[in-house]
Amino acid sequence: AQKQRHVLLARMPLNWCCTSALTRPEPVRCNALYVASHGMKAGNILTQTIQHDVQEQHVSPILPFIRGMVYAAKRDSQMQDLSEALRSNASLVFFSAEDFDRWDATTWAYFFTLLSKSLPSELNFCIRIVVAGRSPVDFYRSLWSQINKKLTNPDSFLKFMTQSREQADPLGARDLSLRLLNTLEKAVGRSGLCPYSYEYLKERALFPAVFVVCNVSQKLDGREWAACKEGVQKRVNGSANVSPPPSAIDVVRLARNMFLARAGRRRKCAMDLTALHRDTWKVAAQLPTYNFPSQVFFEEDWHTWLRRTQVPKPNGIPGNFSLVDEAQLTKQHYRLIE
Repeated sequence: AQKQRHVLLARMPLNWCCTSALTRPEPVRCNALYVASHGMKAGNILTQTIQHDVQEQHVSPILPFIRGMVYAAKRDSQMQDLSEALRSNASLVFFSAEDFDRWDATTWAYFFTLLSKSLPSELNFCIRIVVAGRSPVDFYRSLWSQINKKLTNPDSFLKFMTQSREQADPLGARDLSLRLLNTLEKAVGRSGLCPYSYEYLKERALFPAVFVVCNVSQKLDGREWAACKEGVQKRVNGSANVSPPPSAIDVVRLARNMFLARAGRRRKCAMDLTALHRDTWKVAAQLPTYNFPSQVFFEEDWHTWLRRTQVPKPNGIPGNFSLVDEAQLTKQHYRLIE
C-alpha cells in the first residue's frame, strides 16, 4: 500500500483563531506533515507548544527551513531532513519556517518540486495550509511598529501603509492578507486552506497552538477538545511583546526632522533615539493626537477576507489608534520633543 503524508503549512503571522465551534477540517486519508510558517509574532510560542505535543504523539521533530531557500547547501540539507522525516513511521511531522507569508506562487511551486524530487515515487503527500486573518487595522499598525520601533529614522504610518499597498497582485488585490490568500489558493487550491480569524480566537482567550493541535491536527470536539485545549493552554507562555504607543514612533520621527534641520543636511546624523526609549512615551503622552480613520482604509478589505474564507466572525474588530496631530503642535510641544 502506498504511504501518504498530509502536508499542513501553517502561516502564523500575526493572526490566530479557533475554538471547538469552528468547522473542523474534513479527515484526509493520509498521515500528516505539518509545515508551520511563523510570522513576526507568536511564532516561537506556537512552535514550542506544538513540539511538546508532537513529541507526546511520537512524531518527528519540528524542522527549520531557510527563508526563501536562498542558500543551496542549507536548503538541500533541510530538504533531506524533511524527506527522512516523511519516510519515517511518524504519523505527524511538523515543518517550521519563517516568512512563508512572503513566498509567491513561483516559490511555492519550487518548494513542492524539491519536495517531490526528494521522496520516492510511491510516497505521496497531500497539502493543507492553515492561514490566519487579522483585522487590517491591527495588522498594519503592528507591522509598522515592528519595523519602525527600533529605527532612528522611522516612517510615518501613512507613508508605510501607502507603500505596503502600492503594488497590486495579478488579481488586483493590494491588501497584504488578500494577496497572501490569492497566492495560497493558487498554490494549493481553496480546498487546501484552513483559515481562521485572529480576533475570533483572541475574544475567547485562546492561543493559536490550540487551533493547530486540537482542531486541525487531532480534529477533536466536545469534551476531548476541551481537555486538549486546557493542556495546550497550560504549556503556552503567555508573555506579551510590549510595543511602544504609535505616537512614540511619531515623536522619534519629528525629533529626527528637527535634528537634521539644525545639524544641516551635509552633516552626518548621529541621533540614536528610538521609540524603545521610554522618554519618547512620556513626551507622546503630552502631545495632541488624532484617531487614524482606519475604517476608511481597511473595512472593505477585512469584510472581503471574511466573506471569502467563510470563517466564524469575531464580535468586534480593533478600533482606531492615535497618532501625533502635527497640525496642532505648538512651540511648547516642539520644545518637549527637542
